[in-house]
Formats: sequence, C-alpha cells, structure tokens
Amino acid sequence: MKVEARNLTIDNVLSKGKFIIPNFQREYDWDKDNIEDFLNDIEEADENENYFIGHMVFKGEFTKNSFDVIDGQQRITTITILLCCIRDKFINLGENNLAEAIHNKYIFSIDLDNLPFAILENKMPYPILQSRIQSLPNERNNDVRPQKEGERKILKTYEYLFERLNDYGVHELKGLRDRVLNLETIFVAATDLVDASTVFMTLNATGKDLTPLDLVKNYVFSKYPVQPHIDEPNDSWKFILENINELNKDNKKDKFLNNSFASRYKKVSDKKIYKEVITQFKDGKIDAKKFILELKEDSKFSTLR
Repeated sequence: MKVEARNLTIDNVLSKGKFIIPNFQREYDWDKDNIEDFLNDIEEADENENYFIGHMVFKGEFTKNSFDVIDGQQRITTITILLCCIRDKFINLGENNLAEAIHNKYIFSIDLDNLPFAILENKMPYPILQSRIQSLPNERNNDVRPQKEGERKILKTYEYLFERLNDYGVHELKGLRDRVLNLETIFVAATDLVDASTVFMTLNATGKDLTPLDLVKNYVFSKYPVQPHIDEPNDSWKFILENINELNKDNKKDKFLNNSFASRYKKVSDKKIYKEVITQFKDGKIDAKKFILELKEDSKFSTLR
C-alpha cells in the first residue's frame, strides 16, 4: 500500500490539478444547517490562521495531478461553490481582476494542450456543477436542469451562499476568500482505489473524524527520533492512553489534551489545538520527546481523583 499524507491548505489542494468525484459516490447532500455551520466556522477563523477541516482521502499519486475524491466530497464541493459565489460577487462589483484570479486558479485551469478543465469534476450524469455554477455567469447553460436530489442541493447551496454574501463589499469578500484558501486539511493520497477505500474506512471506522488527540499523535510521532531496540514513542503513548481512558466515565477524556496544553503553554479551543501544537514545534518551543514526556506526566494525574 502506497499512501502519503500531507498537511495542505485548500490553496495548495486546488492548485495540485484535477479532482474527480466518481459516479459511484453518493450524491451531494449538505443542507442549509451544514452550510451555515461551515460558513460560520470559516468567518470566525482568523485571517492569518489555517482553520483545520479534517482529512480528505483521494485515489492518486501525491506527486501527480489527477485525483479521485474518496472522502471529502461534501467539503470540496461546498468550497468550490463558495469560491464561485465570491467570484460572481466580485463580477457584480466590477472587480473583474479579482474574479478572474479565482476563476483561473481555483475553478478552472489549463492543461498542457492549453485547453481549460474544471478543477473539480462531478461525474454525475448531468453537468449541473459545471454548467450552472463553475462556468462564468455569462457563459452558463441554464437549460441544463437538475435530475437528481443531489443536483438540486448543489443549486440550492449556490443560491443560499450567493444571497448570504449580499451585504459583502470588496474588502469582506477578499477576507472570506483568504480564509477559505487558508483552510487546512490532511491530504491523504493512495495510489490504488482499494488502498484509498481502506484508508477511508479506517479513518471513519467509528463514524467520527479523527480527534485532535489522534491528529497530534500522528504529527508528534512523525517528529520523534528513531531509537534502535526501543519501542518509543509507542510505549509512552500506550501508557498515556491507559491513564486517560480512566476519564471515559467522567466524559473528560476528550479534554485531556486541551487541559495538558493549557497548563503548560496556552489555552486554545479543540478546533485550534492541532495547529497550535504545530506552531509550537516550528517555533522550537517543544520537541517530540519533550511533548510526549509532558503528556505522560499529565496523564498520571488523571488517575488521582
């Protein structure tokens, strides 16, 4: 199994090439509540901070430029629709240069034969996404009608987001654009469909996304120095989990990482702690060994109550 996982912003993701939603995927299914929650999270994020939106799984080789979307369809479709809305609002405000920058980099691109292609391609039978949303307003084919519920929801999402941005001026639209492009995901690429599907099922085996603790563990383990004949940091992590599992009955297990980090560094929310841990590593304030040792020490207190 050849699998690569990287932390990427949406800017980086959409700049990698073409993303295809295969026809075996379920239809687009986000409703108004999903979209409102997603947009609120984006708007509340700091413009200079990468807001984490979970993992996305793709079939394809990381160094290539074409990927099938295995997990993340709802998010990447909604992001594309939102970018189209921002582009169209720029057009309405006469900011054609800003609109073209979004259109030519994040909605469509050019292949080696200088032919345009949609960066996100939905393989559903009817081309609603490209014909009615990704295309520029003056080039749309409004004769194309939705045939499935997923296509109707795609149109409703565009209509809702477009109306939601009615009061946005150029400055607000640019700020929202930057927040969208700074969204951060774990980009997981597997070269084989079976491998990609296996990764997807493993990540979603519990019906939940990876927790902040899972994400932090993966990052810290990648930075931990290899030591011959010593099973670290696995032994230490097992010790930590055994201690914090005692917190399950008090519903405090999920707060262990936050509490430990807050006591030693700074208080941050669940949504921001993964990014903050990475920042502390990059700033040289902590290293993998030190961080694991601190978690071990703090986990001991979870059993003393």
